[in-house]
Amino acid sequence: MPTERIAADSNILLYLHDKSDKRKRDIAKNILSDNPKIPAQVISEFINVARRQLDLHKAEILS
Repeated sequence: MPTERIAADSNILLYLHDKSDKRKRDIAKNILSDNPKIPAQVISEFINVARRQLDLHKAEILS
């Protein structure tokens, strides 16, 4: 039986860039360390929010 993996929501990716809440960043890092599935829609949502609301530059988004 294959091992089930979780899928990450765009909020998890956004929490990595939340400079106001270290706890959220740490939780997001922990979740992502388990290599969750990240659907294309989640990546698209993350990029849109990161550019519009967080004013992140392309290099910051890709890192």
